[in-house]
Amino acid sequence: MKKNARVLTYVMMILFLTACSEDGEDGAIGPQGEQGPQGEQGIPGQDGMDANSNDVFTMTDVLSPITNEVVGSSILTRSEDQIMTRFETSMLTPGYAYTLWWLVVNQPENCMSTPCGLPDFANPDISVDVLFVSGRVANQSGEAIFSGVLLENDGTTSVNDQLGLPIDVGGLLDTQAAQIHVVLRSHGPAQMGLVDEQISIYTGGCSTLFPPFSEIPDAVGECGDIQVAIHLEP
Repeated sequence: MKKNARVLTYVMMILFLTACSEDGEDGAIGPQGEQGPQGEQGIPGQDGMDANSNDVFTMTDVLSPITNEVVGSSILTRSEDQIMTRFETSMLTPGYAYTLWWLVVNQPENCMSTPCGLPDFANPDISVDVLFVSGRVANQSGEAIFSGVLLENDGTTSVNDQLGLPIDVGGLLDTQAAQIHVVLRSHGPAQMGLVDEQISIYTGGCSTLFPPFSEIPDAVGECGDIQVAIHLEP
């Protein structure tokens, strides 16, 4: 229970540090190698050619609370029954493994601040769910594009049980009402035989879950949430 509480504290801390943020693409990104064509296509319908008239697009900065820098951009597409993200970032360590996570705040109207922050995440009335988006190993440029789709009422990839959060929230309950935090997590150097876990599991390859936030995880087994983009509800 102590470990769960510590994990939750740090997850909330990185999001709270980005509370000054303003206000997505389908398909998984391959685990390693140069950026593939899936990561370069952009979001379907972004140019209006095949977008649903009811789709809502928002773009926001990707921030590093560790360095206080803008390191990329995040696009979120809200459709009738799903959301999609395209998370394009930089300042990554070549050859390191990373995962991207949805932090879905289903009832942001019950938060004490906008965006929702540290004091809010322990409140069961905001119905937070943390779910897997995508994962990959950073290329030699230290840049990467992550993408993913989340359907309404799909909580199958939730890691709330590992974070000490309420379980069985049900994932994203309403695409148009939720506040979406997209969080990038480092799993340190890609390790032979562990890469699949490092790019798909919250604790994959981790022996030290969270180094001090004045440091970027840089050793084998060190993991930590290092970047975030916050999309406010429409």
